[in-house]
Amino acid sequence: MKKRLILLTGLPRQGKTHLMTRLEREAVCTGLRVDAVYCDFIKTQCPAMYFENLPDYVGPHYDSMIEGLDAYSFSKYGRYFDAEWRAHLVRRIQNHATENDRSVVDGYLMKARVVDQIQGALAPLARVHAVSVEGRRYFLGRKELTFEQVAELAR
Repeated sequence: MKKRLILLTGLPRQGKTHLMTRLEREAVCTGLRVDAVYCDFIKTQCPAMYFENLPDYVGPHYDSMIEGLDAYSFSKYGRYFDAEWRAHLVRRIQNHATENDRSVVDGYLMKARVVDQIQGALAPLARVHAVSVEGRRYFLGRKELTFEQVAELAR
């Protein structure tokens, strides 16, 4: 049987973490929080951009410091920070999915191109579903799902 992976996407404060916590609490999936992965990446790979309160500013930090600035980061530092971050995240999710039969990953930083990369990389290993969360409502594509239907994706 293929492993199962649910990627929770959406804007901040829409209920992604709430849904992941419920899936974990009901023993449906094992969760991975992208915000924590991002903070660890910045602290270890880009320490000049790290600060103690980064966990409170992950979205704005990424949006203003990393996303779309590859040309600048390469010209200034000889590195493509956004590409490095996306590759790091894909590896972390692959490792998590390898270690767990049913996984759920949440985070605002799960943007479309990251989701596409993850789906491509994990297709041989897992059945991957990208669920969009909007105001504690759940969507698979355009179809609205109940909590029970989201949980069923992991079974």
